[in-house]
Amino acid sequence: TAYDYPTAALVDAAGIEGLRGTIALGDSPYLEEAHFNLAKALLRRKDFGAAEAQLNALIQLGTRDEQLSRASNILRMN
Repeated sequence: TAYDYPTAALVDAAGIEGLRGTIALGDSPYLEEAHFNLAKALLRRKDFGAAEAQLNALIQLGTRDEQLSRASNILRMN
């Protein structure tokens, strides 16, 4: 799935800003992926508070059960 795609390249500032831009668009087919990948990129930068905010936003979107479970697991690990 798209959530398994490596996000190492997204750690750079341009990648993070691109994901934030996607999120700022609001309702789009990429919104859930953007929140999830941004959270992963922020975790790699050790920005735990910002990553947690993205995962909580993902949970608030009411996404699929598998995604909610993954987001919850990441939150518990930090």
